[in-house]
Amino acid sequence: MSRALPRVVLVELDAEGNAVPLARALRDSGVEVVYTGLLRTAAQVASTVEQEDPDAVGLSAGDGTDPALLAETVSALDGIRVFGWGAGPGGPLEWVFSEETQVTRWLGGGTTHTAPTSPDRVR
Repeated sequence: MSRALPRVVLVELDAEGNAVPLARALRDSGVEVVYTGLLRTAAQVASTVEQEDPDAVGLSAGDGTDPALLAETVSALDGIRVFGWGAGPGGPLEWVFSEETQVTRWLGGGTTHTAPTSPDRVR
């Protein structure tokens, strides 16, 4: 990843809203998170991802996620690290996670903002 903090775009593909706890966990582990909320088309997702230039994209895929939308979205994000979040269809996703710690480990997580300060740090 090319920046000090990895940047992740989190997209809801259904109305469940289950990506918010993941967004908080990623933020707490030192990841810059762009939470889009609900996006209904692959074009909306691709446009947002192009604007935000993330290191990875998380697609929240619950049971209500349309498998065709998921496949179209993953196809539109060719060349970008994409992972799934939730209990929905994995389909074309290579990585699907159900626990926050799995995602933070996979991303390489940054340092947590609650980590102790180094004693040699200049104040």
